[in-house]
This record gives sequence, structure tokens and C-alpha cells, in this order.
Amino acid sequence: MEPYPARADAERLAAVSTEQAARFRDVLRAAGILPITDNLPTEIEGRARGGRNIPRVMRMTAAGRPLDTFVRLFLMGVPSGVREARAAMAPVPLEEWVEAGLVHAEGDSVRGLVALYLYEGLILAADKPELLDRGAGPDIVSGVTNSTVSLALFTVRRGFRNILDLGAGCGVMGFVAARAGGHLLATDINPRAIAFAQFNARLNGISDAEFATGDAFEPAAGRKFGLMVANPPCVIGPGVRYAYRDSGMELDGLCRKIVGQAPEFLEEGGLFQCTAEWPDFTGVDWKERIAGWFRNSGCDALVLRMRTKTALDHAEETVYDTDVIDAEVQSRVYGEYADYFERLHVASISEGLIAMRRRSGVPYGPGENWVRFEELPPRPPQPFGDAVWRMFEARDALDRMKDDSGLLEWKLRMAPGLALETTRTWSGEAWSDASYWLRQGTGFRFQASVDAHVANMLKAFEGPKTVREVLEEVAGRLGVSFDAVARGSLAVLREMLQRGFLLGE
Repeated sequence: MEPYPARADAERLAAVSTEQAARFRDVLRAAGILPITDNLPTEIEGRARGGRNIPRVMRMTAAGRPLDTFVRLFLMGVPSGVREARAAMAPVPLEEWVEAGLVHAEGDSVRGLVALYLYEGLILAADKPELLDRGAGPDIVSGVTNSTVSLALFTVRRGFRNILDLGAGCGVMGFVAARAGGHLLATDINPRAIAFAQFNARLNGISDAEFATGDAFEPAAGRKFGLMVANPPCVIGPGVRYAYRDSGMELDGLCRKIVGQAPEFLEEGGLFQCTAEWPDFTGVDWKERIAGWFRNSGCDALVLRMRTKTALDHAEETVYDTDVIDAEVQSRVYGEYADYFERLHVASISEGLIAMRRRSGVPYGPGENWVRFEELPPRPPQPFGDAVWRMFEARDALDRMKDDSGLLEWKLRMAPGLALETTRTWSGEAWSDASYWLRQGTGFRFQASVDAHVANMLKAFEGPKTVREVLEEVAGRLGVSFDAVARGSLAVLREMLQRGFLLGE
């Protein structure tokens, strides 16, 4: 069947009508693509680099069901026979799928021209990732990536009137963010990405959305949003090979740019959430450096650092995961990365998530804007946007108090799913004193070391007592003054409220 069109014609996809897209969606869902069940094993997560998992998937999809055909065509990039394709695609004729640009038929063989990604009930078309294996064009449109999932889990999912998806790609982030309601504007500098996003909106029955091509915030000029999300092309490296990955700006220049511009487009109380990468330099405090991004922004900010890699590990991972599978090309590109980082004295690269909340005064709280840094444990398996929202709300409530003594009249309770773990270590002669760890079962999944007094005090917050009443009982039990207990406890309780271990009532 070679040669065949190497990639989808994005303009043809964008021209698919709402009604036609609905017919495609109905056929795919009837085949069992969604929801993911035992009909579609979790082992089928998509194409492995170089097609390493193709033999296994061929065996898993040998029954010839419509689902098997669609998995081969769109999830794995394996051709199908015309007869099998027609049977799977009915009652929509094969010719309609061809005309839409979803498949290419020649002789007795049918090939998928797009990859389908299944995420949170969405069916999302993007360019076939194996195009990267042999050298894709700079305007390749990626599907659901690790950074996409991280941002989706991080995103606050509440009803916002207006939502901006900056650098939308295939559209997944905007679609996830807009599920709770609101009008979506999806933008991207890559016209092919916008075409895919338009098709995907129709494929998933999303109508309250508009799409625009342009750089950064240009398409949103003069508008304000309650929620903005961005998974920008912020992979740090030399030059520009792919629009979805590389910004063309030095180091973290793009992240600094969009963080600096975002406040202008936020409503009061509005949120901007994005992924980010930044370089680390020997002897430089990364927190101080990143804090400078938010200075005079009129926003509070939460920065979660997810992981840090050496500069050379970053280079190796980027080149292997997202570039041509060719030893000679990979060696050359890796050398360019290594030379780049050496010239700029980069020791390591950190990946993180950023949330900014516009706050210029009441009703969101007095005082100067703040920046908080946290280390995120291994990525939570469930969405934790509500925990992000509660962190901003908790800080507002705490800042409205003149001092920590204002906590005394609060009633507190432990967060759902909170666990207390006790550990003793054997020294060879005796067990050590117990150490206590609080671990969150939901939200950020933070953990914190506490002493025995704090561990025992927490139990008292499950009833109707105020903080003052609980601390009075602790003081009586320990035989010390109330002031002594309050001085040591209120700052701890404040921090536990801020991080979500405790909830206020």
C-alpha cells in the first residue's frame, strides 16, 4: 500500500460537519471504544516507541470485532482489510471516513491517518506519533501526553463563565476544563492544531467553543477569563524542531513570558494554571528565582515541583521519547542539547505546575500577594483541582485574621482520607521512639512528620469543640499553661490548614 499519505489533512478534518462527526462518534462508541471496559484492556494504552508492542496487540485484537479493527487502525496504527473496516464502520460508509481524512483506503487495505486518544470520556484525534519515529514536520499535533495528564489532574473544575485554553493542541485541556460549564476559547500558534481541535470538539459534541490561531495571548486581546489553562511548548532545549514541544526561546523564557502576561487576562479571582519547566543552576536558590516571575503580578501563586532531572538526563529523555528513531540523528541532537546546557551552565531541569489567582484586594483577602512552593509527591492518581481551590480559600481565610490567635474560635476537622502512620525502628537492642507521619489520601497526597502531641491532638478535632477548647484540654493534660500550648500549636494548625490536612468550619 506504500506510498500513502504520511499524515492527516487537517483542513479536511476541520471541514467535517457537526452531524457527520456525531455519526463517527456513535459508531466508535457502539464498538466499545468508550467507556473503557474489559472489551478494551488497559494494556492497550497506545503506540509504543518503534512499535514494540505491536505483536502483543495484534494477538489481543485477533477476534475481528469492530473494536479490534478500530484499535488497530486508530490506537496502534496497524492496517486493516477493507471488508473488516466496512463492517466496523457501518452504518457510516467507509468512503465517508476516507473523505473526512480519518483513513486512507487503497486496494484491499485501509490505514488510519490519525491516532485516537481516549481520555476522561473524550475521543481525541491527533497526528500519529510514529511520524516522530522517522522525522515529522514542525507542525505535528500531539495527543494526550504525560504533561497533559498532569495539568488535567491539577486543573480546578468548577463552573467558570469564560475559559481560555492557551496552546490548545488537539483541544483536550480546554474540553476537560469546560465540562463544568462556560464558554471556551482555544488558541494555538499552529493552524493544524486548531483544525484538529475543531474536529475534536464536534467529535465530542462540544458546541460552546471558539477557536483562533495566534501567538500566546494575541487571540485573546481585550478579553478576561475566569480560568485559563496552558500546556505550553516549554521543553527546554536548543532550537525549534516541533511546535508542540519547543518554544524557540532561551531556557524558560516562554514560561516567564506567559506567567508575566497572564494577569492582564484574568478576572478578579480568576485562575491561570499551567505546566512549566525551569533550569536549575549550582548555587542558585530555585525558589527565589521562580518567585521573581510573580513579583508585582497582582496574583497569588502556587508552584508545585514534580521532579528534577540532571541536564543530561533531560536531554537523553527528550531525544529518545520525542525525536527520530535513528542512532545517528539521536546522537547529533543529544550532542546539541549537551553543548547547550554546558554553555549556559545548567545543572538540572525541573518540571512543575503553576496556579496563579488574581487578587488585588477584597473580597479575596487583604495583604500582599504571596507565592507558595511545594514538592508534589508522585503524581496523584485522581484530579486534585479541588485541593488547589481549597488552598487559596484557606489562605484567604487565614489572612483575614489579624494573627494566629484568630484560629482559637474555629472548629476544625481532619481531611477525608487522612492517615496516620507510626514507625519504630529496631536498633539491635531496642525499638526507637515512635515517629508519626500524616499522609493525605486525596488531593495533593502531601505527607508531614508530626510529634506525638500533635498526633493525639488531631483526634479531638472530630467533635464540636473549638480550637480554644481543644488546646485547653491539652494544656490540662500536660500540666502546662494554655499560652504555652497555644504558642506551639497555632502555627502548626495554620500550616496544616493551608496544606489541606485540616479543614476549617
